Amino acid sequence: MTATPPLAVPPIASTPIGDVGQIGILVNDFDAALDLYGRMFGIEEWTCYHYTPEFLRWSRYGDAEGRFEMLLAMGGSSPQVELIQPLAGPSIYQDFLDEGHVGLHHLGVFVDDLDGAIARMAESGYHVTQTARGYGLNGDGGFAYFDTEKDLGAVIEAIEVPNVRRPGEVRRTAGAREPDRAGPRTPRIDNPLRAESVAVVGPSRDPWKTSGRTLDYLSRLRFDGRYYAVSPLHDEVLGIPTYPSLSALPEVPDVAVLVGPADRVIADLRETVAMGVPFAVVFASGFGETGRHDRDEQIRSVLAGGSTRLIGPNCIGFMHVGRSLTATFSSALQRTPLPAGHVALFSQSGGLGNALMQSLVARGVSGLSAWSSSGNEISLGFTDWVDWLTAEEDTHVLASIVESFRPGDDLEAAAAAAGERGVPVAVLKLGRSARGALGAQSHTGKLAGSGRVAQSVLRHRFGTVCTSPEQLLDLTETFDVFAGRLAGDDHELTVVTTSGAQAVLWNDLAEDRDLVFRDLGTEAAARIAEAVGSDHVGNPVDVGVQLTTADYVRIVNSVVTTSTGGWVIVTATRLAHDFDELVAGIAAMDVPEGVRLAIVPLSEDDRVTNEQAQVLRAAGAIALPTATRALDAIASAASWSKVQRTRATRGRLVGTSLRSVAAAGGTEHLTFREIAEELAAAGVPVPVSRAVRDVESVVRAAEEIGFPVAIKIDDPDILHKADAGGVFIGVDGTEAARHAAARLTAIQSESATISVQTMAPGKTEVLVGLRRDPEFGPVLVLGAGGGMTEAIDDISILPLPTSRPEVRDAIAAVRVVAAGLRKAPGAQTLDALTDAVMDLIAWAEQRGDVHEFEFNPILADPETATVSVVDAVVSVHLTPEGTN
Repeated sequence: MTATPPLAVPPIASTPIGDVGQIGILVNDFDAALDLYGRMFGIEEWTCYHYTPEFLRWSRYGDAEGRFEMLLAMGGSSPQVELIQPLAGPSIYQDFLDEGHVGLHHLGVFVDDLDGAIARMAESGYHVTQTARGYGLNGDGGFAYFDTEKDLGAVIEAIEVPNVRRPGEVRRTAGAREPDRAGPRTPRIDNPLRAESVAVVGPSRDPWKTSGRTLDYLSRLRFDGRYYAVSPLHDEVLGIPTYPSLSALPEVPDVAVLVGPADRVIADLRETVAMGVPFAVVFASGFGETGRHDRDEQIRSVLAGGSTRLIGPNCIGFMHVGRSLTATFSSALQRTPLPAGHVALFSQSGGLGNALMQSLVARGVSGLSAWSSSGNEISLGFTDWVDWLTAEEDTHVLASIVESFRPGDDLEAAAAAAGERGVPVAVLKLGRSARGALGAQSHTGKLAGSGRVAQSVLRHRFGTVCTSPEQLLDLTETFDVFAGRLAGDDHELTVVTTSGAQAVLWNDLAEDRDLVFRDLGTEAAARIAEAVGSDHVGNPVDVGVQLTTADYVRIVNSVVTTSTGGWVIVTATRLAHDFDELVAGIAAMDVPEGVRLAIVPLSEDDRVTNEQAQVLRAAGAIALPTATRALDAIASAASWSKVQRTRATRGRLVGTSLRSVAAAGGTEHLTFREIAEELAAAGVPVPVSRAVRDVESVVRAAEEIGFPVAIKIDDPDILHKADAGGVFIGVDGTEAARHAAARLTAIQSESATISVQTMAPGKTEVLVGLRRDPEFGPVLVLGAGGGMTEAIDDISILPLPTSRPEVRDAIAAVRVVAAGLRKAPGAQTLDALTDAVMDLIAWAEQRGDVHEFEFNPILADPETATVSVVDAVVSVHLTPEGTN
C-alpha cells in the first residue's frame, strides 16, 4: 500500500463549528493500515466496524441518496484517528481514492447539533457534499462533509456522536503490548474520601453546566491532590490540558467522575473498570428511576468485571470539604466555598442533600467535614457511607436523609462501627407511612407496618430517628457542639425561666419525652435562692422579672456553677434581656465538667443571631429555637447515649442467622402439634397436650389430662383459630368437651387434628412475633396477646440480632404486659418471659428454615413465675422443589 504520510497534528486547530477532534485517513489495505498507523501514532487497540447500508437510516451524496459499504476503524483520541476503506457504492471516500489519493482526507469536528453546524458552515461559504443520519444503536448519530478541500487541502466533517454506538470488533496493532489479563486489581484505596487523584471524563467547557462544574470546583477551590481532564474533543478545558482517554493518564486515578449522559457513561465505565479505578461517580439520570432497568443491568454487568465501586447513578456526587475534594456538581459550591467543620452529611437525594447543606450553613454554627449523595445505589449505599464518613477524624456527627434502605444494608454493623468511633448518626427517614402490613397473614404483620419498623429499628441501632429536617438539624448541632460530652446519662434537666407559666410548660414537655428535672440539692438550692432573692426555689428555677440583664446573668451563673451534671437550659426574651450582653455573660461562665448549657428563646421574635450563636459555640454552649425543639434534641441525645451504653453490655446476640434465610420455594405453615413437640425438646415451656381426630378421642384425652382443658383446632390452613370458632378455653367437664369436639370436627379438614391441652396458669397474655419487613428484614414484635392483640395497640419492635437486656426492656415497655407482671414475684416472671423469648429465637435459628412466626398467646403467671407457649402460627420455607 502506498500512503501519503499523515499529519500527527491537524493543520487546523479550530473551525467555525469547533475544535478538530478527529483525523480521517483513507486507505486501500485495511489490515496493513491498522498496523502502519497504529505504530506511527502509538495506537495499540482499534475498534473496527464493517459498515453496510443498514448501518444508516438515511444518507445522501451529492443530489442522490447514497448507499455505500466500508470498513472503518477508530483508535486513540485528541485527536481520534479514523481509518476508512470504501468497499462499494458511491461515496466521497471512493471518489478520493479514484482520484489517486490515499492518506489524510478529512478533519472531524465533534458537535452537539448537526443542523446548527451545517448552518454555521453555510454562513462561512461551505456546503454539504455528503451527509448521513441515523447511525448508532438508537439512530441518533449523524455526520456531514463540507467542500473545504479546495481552500484548505482537507475536507471538514461535522460529527454528531450517538449516545450508544453499535458494538465493534476490537483489534490490536501488531507488536502492541498485550493487555493485563490478571483480572480485577486490588484497589489502592477503600474510602473515596481518601482519594489523592481525580479524573473528570467528558467535562464541559462551560463551568455553569453540570458537566463543567466538577472540574471547575477542583481547580478553583484548589483540591489538594491531583486532578485530570479527559476529553477526546478538546486540547484543554477551563484552562486545564486534557488527555484523550483514561488510559492516557500518567496514573490510574483514585476516582473517575463520569459526567456524560446515561448511555455514554456506560461506555466510559467500561474503560474505568478495565483500568482498575477504585471508585467511579455517575451523575446521569435515566436509569432505573425512569424505568430503564436495562441500563442498571448493563452497569452491574460492567462492574462485575472488575473491582471498581460505583457512586450513583442519578446522584450529585461527594466532597471532602477540608481538602476541596469535590467530585460533585452541587450548586452549593457555585456561590461560595463551604465552611469546613465537623458535620458529615449523607442523602440519597441530591436535592434534599443540597437543601440540608444550605440550611446547616445558614445557621452559622456548624461547618462541614464531608458530604455525599448516593442516588440509585446500584453499587454503594447508606451503610458504606456511614463507614466512610464516620471514619473521618474531623467528623463529630453524621446527619442523614434516607428514603429507603437496601435489603442487604447491615445497620447493626454500621451502627456498631460508628458507635466505637463515638460518632452519632442522626437519621431523617422518609416514607414512614405504614405499608408493610398490607396482606399480612398474622397479627404480627398487621401490627408492624414498615413505618413503625423504621422508627424502632433506627432508634435501637442509632439511638434516634428524626421526623423533620428541622429536628435533624437541631440534633446535628447538638451532637456537634457537645461532641465527646454526651456519653453519660443525659436525661436530667435544670431550667431557668422568668415565667411561672413557662415553668409549668417545661414540666409538661419534659414528661412527654421521659426527661426529668434534677434535684438541686440543699446547698445549691440555698445559693440559687440567695442569688434570686427568694426564700425557696425549685426546678424549674423561676427567677421572675429582673431589672437588668446583668442581674439575670448573675442568677444564671449561680445555677450553672452549682450544677454537677445534666442540661442547664436558660430561657431568654428580648423584652427583658439584651441578647449580646446575655450571650457574652454566659460565654464567660466557668461551666462545670459534665454540664451542657443551652439557650432557648421564649418567643419566635427572640431569635439568637448567627453571630451570637457562634459566640456560644466557642464557649461550648448552644442556642436552640424553641422549648419543644430543644427538648426533642436533648431527648434524642439521651437516647443515643443510652444505646451506646446498652451496646457495650449486650452480651450474647441471637437472631443473626435469621437475616440470611431466603424463601425461593415459597412457604407453608406448621401445625401447633409439630411446633409444640419441637419446643418441648428445646426446653421451651408448652402445655401437656394430645393430638386427636374425632369426638370420642377428644373426650377421652380431656378426661385423661384432667379438667379444665383447652380444646383447639390444629389446622395449618386456619391461622386465627378464635376468629374461625376453633378455640374452647376452660372446658370443665365431659359434656362440655363433647360439645366442643362436635363443633371442631364440623370445621376440621381432612389433614387437621384437634389439640387437647392442659390449662396453663396465668392471665397475662403476651404476643411474640417474627416479622420480615421488606426494607429492614426480620424484626421481633412483642405485645399484648390473646384478645388484647386486636383491642389495643401496645407493642415493642426489636431489630435482629438482639440481646437479652434488649428483649427484657422491650417486654417491660409493653404497658399491658408490664401491668400484669407487677404482682410479686413480677421480676422473676419478667426474667422467665425473657428467657422464653430468647429460647424461641434460638429455636428458630436452629431450625434454619423459619420465615415468620407468631406465638400468641404466651401465658405469664406472676404467682408462680412461670410462662407457657399455648398457641402459635409458624411459616417455614419450602425448597424450590416444594418440600420442607
